[in-house]
Amino acid sequence: AKVGISLKGPAVVEKGTEGTFKVAANNMNRLATATIWFEGDRDYFDFKDFKGLNGFEVIGGIKWESKGGSVYQGRVTLSNMEGGITSKRAKDILAVTLGAKTKIGTSEIKINRIELSGYDENDVAVFCEYEIKAGAITVGVSQGFSRYDVNRDGRVDQLDLTTAQLYYAAKTGDANWAEAVYA
Repeated sequence: AKVGISLKGPAVVEKGTEGTFKVAANNMNRLATATIWFEGDRDYFDFKDFKGLNGFEVIGGIKWESKGGSVYQGRVTLSNMEGGITSKRAKDILAVTLGAKTKIGTSEIKINRIELSGYDENDVAVFCEYEIKAGAITVGVSQGFSRYDVNRDGRVDQLDLTTAQLYYAAKTGDANWAEAVYA
């Protein structure tokens, strides 16, 4: 069976905050090493941190190269020093933390390529067959607002207090409940 690879994470990250994306693998049989190539737009995100999970460790740091313009590809290698991991169910093997910059809009984070290796039944190192099941996520970078910026104008001021007063006694089922939830 082929090792299944998927990328998962938040659909929206507020500008100035971080979002964590995870790479999961299933149908692993003594998977020992994974090299993963990522692509992302540095106008939208800084790649802050890569961390191995479930017995995997990042080795050798991250190697970056420009794909043209603000798009960059990074390569990370993971190693499992415990003789490889076996699991039919999906397990997270890598966490990638991205910092959303100030540009608002959507950008794609994707896995371009992957190489997997492990051990066969005779303890011989072999490449593993794989399929990328979900290798890309379109992520929105949204304007972040303070929870006290009730009217969402980018400032916390008297107008927020006045707006909150408008909804002070609102309760579930009221005609203005959808707006009151944010106040």
